[in-house]
Amino acid sequence: MKNLRLLLFLPVIVFFLIGSTNGQVPNNSFEEWENDEPVNWFSSNAEDYPTLVTRTDDAHSGSFALKIESQQINGNLFIGYINNGADGNGTPVSERYEALNLYYKLMKNTVSTYFWAIVSIRAGEESIGGGAVSIFDAQDNFTHLSVPIMYVDERVPDNVTIFFWVGDAQLDPAAGGSFAVIDDVSFGDVQTDVENDVNNPTAFKLEQNFPNPFNPSTKIKYTVPASGEKVTLKVYNVLGNELATLVDDVKSAGAYEVNFNASSLTSGTYFYKLQTGNLVETKKMIYLK
Repeated sequence: MKNLRLLLFLPVIVFFLIGSTNGQVPNNSFEEWENDEPVNWFSSNAEDYPTLVTRTDDAHSGSFALKIESQQINGNLFIGYINNGADGNGTPVSERYEALNLYYKLMKNTVSTYFWAIVSIRAGEESIGGGAVSIFDAQDNFTHLSVPIMYVDERVPDNVTIFFWVGDAQLDPAAGGSFAVIDDVSFGDVQTDVENDVNNPTAFKLEQNFPNPFNPSTKIKYTVPASGEKVTLKVYNVLGNELATLVDDVKSAGAYEVNFNASSLTSGTYFYKLQTGNLVETKKMIYLK
């Protein structure tokens, strides 16, 4: 059964790594549906697999929105996901967008339930940028989300792949029934209502690694609020196995940066966790060879 749960998790990673052919997002508000599937999107719905992607009239705008959920069946967690393009191959683009913007709600049944939004930008067969944001906080009302896109060179992309999925960081079957509602997906500038805390430079903070996705190295910045505390920064795989310790030392209050080289690892999704005292924060990163 453990192997089965892992197999149910892996197809999302596989689709992400295959590549894309993608642009401004067709059917971005999920108004068009055919055979219970959103037009120009490819979902986890399949024969002999739970229906986890559905239409809902709980929309941010228009008549419909997208609902993605996870289900627990016979002790296994089935994860719902979707990516753009009728065959899962994405859609074309011809300019360098700063961010993917959308509106979402999230209902979660476990602490480790999350909604994940991923963007992969390509020029031909090469990955030249992307971004990923994980949401662990439940949201009862539609909330705006910007996924910043970072580039590794100056080329203009010609395709993009978008992934949304709702899962559980521990693959806990108790997460079954958790869901996200997504609407009004578009590319554009980074939009945020949250101001940077410039008056508190030593707040506890773990930043998103850059670049992300990366190959083979990426930088991780973090800030610790108090001197004399032991700080650890560790990397884990999707099964929770510890792979590397990047920091294990007593630090003074301030901002730091470390480099992580994943050349010995396989392509995929990894977690990095910062801890000092009772303060803990975890983020995800994507390694693409």
